[in-house]
Amino acid sequence: MSDPVEARQQRVVADCLTATSWNTLVLCGMLLPLVASMFVLGQLVQEFFRLVHSRQGTQLDSWISKVEASNVAELQRFANGLERDKAAVLAGLTLVHSNGQVEGQVTRIKLIKRMMFGRAGFALLRQRVLHAL
Repeated sequence: MSDPVEARQQRVVADCLTATSWNTLVLCGMLLPLVASMFVLGQLVQEFFRLVHSRQGTQLDSWISKVEASNVAELQRFANGLERDKAAVLAGLTLVHSNGQVEGQVTRIKLIKRMMFGRAGFALLRQRVLHAL
């Protein structure tokens, strides 16, 4: 069974090949390159989602090389950003440890601090932080 993305792309191409009006042919001439790049973009984004979701950091280099081979400038800029901070990206994609719990607590403390701005001193802030809302 073929890939559903390829099947959709083939349907669009077939519709353009069977077009009878001049307007449809002109529109297809403008849209076909866009459709092809959108399909490539969709496939690369889905592949990156799978890579992140299943924590497959070992496949990051192959994904980046596919992006560099594509003509999608936005994804190429994204891949360049990943490349610049590759050690952190690989750690996030391979390690099971996370600082999510710490970040959540920091966000909660900042929220309490903002709610109390100008109303009370440090003693009340300390009490509200140590005792849950």
